[in-house]
Amino acid sequence: MAVGDRCNGSCETDNSICGLKGTDECPFETKYLKFKLIEKKEKTEVWEISSKLHGFRLGVIKWYGSWRQYAFFPEPETVFNKECMEDISDFIIDLMTERGHD
Repeated sequence: MAVGDRCNGSCETDNSICGLKGTDECPFETKYLKFKLIEKKEKTEVWEISSKLHGFRLGVIKWYGSWRQYAFFPEPETVFNKECMEDISDFIIDLMTERGHD
């Protein structure tokens, strides 16, 4: 499923049309994580990842030009379990697919 098509149902509109995807009005959430679009650049996006339980910022996903792909930049002293790492990895895969990269 493409990132633009994801919606957790917190808004009553189709977020791929309304432009609210990843915003406070319509964030994408997994069991433990919340993904929020914090910056939309000309060709790329920056996504903040926070804890659903505590609200703490855990890191960001943004374009890493040297590798020509999205990468996860964790906050210092954060720890992630397998499930959270899979959620982050899946999110990056979806962002890359949206850009036309496999």
